[in-house]
Amino acid sequence: MLSARSHLLALYGTNSIIKFNDICKNSKRLSIYFQFGSKEGKLVETKSGFVKGVISLSRDGREFYEWVGIPYANPPVGNLRFASPQPISPWNGILDSSRYGSRCPQIDPFSLFIVGDEDCLSLNIHAPKIEGGGKNLPVMIYIHGGGYNTMGSFDYRPHYFMDEDVILVTFNYRLGILGFTSTGDKSIRGNMGLKDQTLALKWIKQNIQSFGGNPDEITIFGESAGGASVHYQMLSPSSKGLFQRAISLSGVATDPWSIDPMEVTKRRTEELAQKVNCPSHDSQELVMCLRSRSWRELLNADVNEMATFYILYPHKQGRLFAPTIEAVSDSEAFLTRHPLNILENGLAHRVPWITGVVADEGLLPAACFYTRPETMESYESKWKENTMRAIGIQHNYSNNSELTDKIWEYYFPASRNLNIQFKQDQYKKLMSDVSFNFNMHHAAS
Repeated sequence: MLSARSHLLALYGTNSIIKFNDICKNSKRLSIYFQFGSKEGKLVETKSGFVKGVISLSRDGREFYEWVGIPYANPPVGNLRFASPQPISPWNGILDSSRYGSRCPQIDPFSLFIVGDEDCLSLNIHAPKIEGGGKNLPVMIYIHGGGYNTMGSFDYRPHYFMDEDVILVTFNYRLGILGFTSTGDKSIRGNMGLKDQTLALKWIKQNIQSFGGNPDEITIFGESAGGASVHYQMLSPSSKGLFQRAISLSGVATDPWSIDPMEVTKRRTEELAQKVNCPSHDSQELVMCLRSRSWRELLNADVNEMATFYILYPHKQGRLFAPTIEAVSDSEAFLTRHPLNILENGLAHRVPWITGVVADEGLLPAACFYTRPETMESYESKWKENTMRAIGIQHNYSNNSELTDKIWEYYFPASRNLNIQFKQDQYKKLMSDVSFNFNMHHAAS
């Protein structure tokens, strides 16, 4: 029988840093690092200071350098909570870049543990160890998904990419309550998580050459909310010139789950304030009070929303925080126009863009119809309201009844036997089209 150590070495190789998040004590998740045989890496000077990482092995046994846990922004704590990110202050000495930084605060959607740390804005650089030194290599920057509320850069490892002559960069950005609340004014502007992404792209653009990368050959790519984030970076003036190519997998900015009207975000922020006994009538008092609460207390106030979100989706649409259209239009804003308006007016960055979806994208949002068939009856009892909520964020039709009747007939034709299995599968197709397929085709057209 293999020992635990042997299992880990077989899975991750001899030069990996492995982080486990599944050890629980006193209802808190611990982070434990195991490091097996990691070689001392290369010392690199960045505009922020010196960093030194380790040498690891790729899937096929190729050595590569990795510098992980590099901060790109000052910790978003205290008065910087809910504020736009500030560039990292230069450090003295050599930064140990051998361990991943903490993921940003979040509620695990399955265990409902509250995990992470507020000091989380870090990035990770992985570069192949090429004889003679690799220079001007193409750079790929991955933006992680997770519905703008979960996951982090550690969830996506470099071992496949490092078999190729390419530099891979991943990073964390603020999520959920700490990344996407807004008061609809300057107190909490909104879209902090997207602004974190932009600042990370700026740091990479300014420093990647020191790691052997070509700053003029950068591709950003992501999946789900990461794919939509890529699309957002194409739409925001603040990101212009930071990348040359883009790939959005299973997510674009116009997906209904990817953008909320400001009134929805503002209402959710006020509801959050009330849950933690903060005033909601005055935005300055609200933000000061929210900053006085621990981040765990804020997330704990939203555990019930996460607990029921995937069980009752699409009934719970708009209950988790997402990007919004900012009310304050100045140089600090990320997005002040609807993505559709930007696209229709030809204002997106002119870079090559690949986008696409996979089969059954709607399986997750339609999961409740399989696990709790009674939710179909509830959804159908408010068919018009639920359907228009799903598509009405983007479209304003004068005859909603006619439209929703046609949608019903398309997916649930009267000529078919509408048994439970058929209806479940058709709801999956409906959710695929509403949540992913239509918007992807529309954005690409």
